[in-house]
Amino acid sequence: MFKKAISIALVTIISITTALATYAKGTGFPDVKGHWAEATVQWAIDKGVVKGYEDGTFKPNQNVSEAEFLAMLIRSYKTDIAASQTGSWSDVYYDFAAKMNYPVIGEKEIGERGKPITRLRVAELISATQGVHFDGNDAIRFLYGNQLAGGTDPNKQTIASFNAESTLTRAEAVQFIKNLVEHGKGELLARPRESSDTSSLPDIPTSGDEKTTSKPSSAPSPAPSDSTMVYGELDLPYKTPDGWKPPVLKSTFTSDPAKNYEIFKNELGLGEGWYFSPYGGKEDTASISVTNGSLNQPRSTIVLHYWYGSKTEADVDNETPYIVREILRFYLPDTNDKLFHILDDGFMGKDINEYLNKKFVIDDHEVLIQTPPGGVQVYIGWKGKKLDLK
Repeated sequence: MFKKAISIALVTIISITTALATYAKGTGFPDVKGHWAEATVQWAIDKGVVKGYEDGTFKPNQNVSEAEFLAMLIRSYKTDIAASQTGSWSDVYYDFAAKMNYPVIGEKEIGERGKPITRLRVAELISATQGVHFDGNDAIRFLYGNQLAGGTDPNKQTIASFNAESTLTRAEAVQFIKNLVEHGKGELLARPRESSDTSSLPDIPTSGDEKTTSKPSSAPSPAPSDSTMVYGELDLPYKTPDGWKPPVLKSTFTSDPAKNYEIFKNELGLGEGWYFSPYGGKEDTASISVTNGSLNQPRSTIVLHYWYGSKTEADVDNETPYIVREILRFYLPDTNDKLFHILDDGFMGKDINEYLNKKFVIDDHEVLIQTPPGGVQVYIGWKGKKLDLK
């Protein structure tokens, strides 16, 4: 069901029309009423930044592609630029992006234009429009420092709470645009060819309450010492490299996201407490990323970029299922096996349609598995509470 690597599109997941219809100003969408972005959506409609769908809905939680977000961004300032009448509708927007040196993949790889854009790439693109050149976490720091983003928890702004690897929704897209219009430089500027000086960026904690005196290093986190690690058995049908032992958590879940990140860092070896790379590298090689939510968010959001490397040979990527199992045990200590086996079955090609894109309950926790291109997203709610993805 799930394919092995990033191409994890499962059966028929999303079938949506791309035709947009004009929606009268001053009127609401039924699927936006009561949504956290209701006012922002209306602002975007009134400004002509985005439109609704032919069925009279807005679909605020639907993913946004790179081409769609780029068009929204440019239309916010360049009302004279309209969709191309020949070739691809997005050509005119990518032509503008190329002229301004904006970091968009679809300029040269047309097949990437329709794929969901991540929040990290949005941060890099928005910062570029302000006449600076920042990549990765530095782009996120720039957005925080210039009131262009608030993160998923405005009361605790961290790199992790930005949810960099999560895909962007339509509601989030218009909020980013509104932030830019209200707090940006008033026009779209070109991105410099050379990287910008990072000394003026604010010190933003990576995952907890600590305040840094300098920006975190982009180098991999040091491996935890053996004194902090407990190891288990190689009992899954995935062969790992000789000498590797699966770490086992000895701590239990806490209500403090910062402590949970620290536990993951010290006891599972997760980089900065939120991502796991079998190669010991930066987050761009990660197979897993984790976000610990506050009480008004999912208890946990787990993004699985891939699951295994080889079914028959020893492979470093085969360490991933062992780490996932421990993460699930952290959030569902008594019933994690069910969710683990659902995911394992999916990646091994079995039919798990009954669990996809719909909420189901495990031990009084609502769970949702979504499958956008780029990774499988697993949301785990708080016990006894509705899972709310606002």
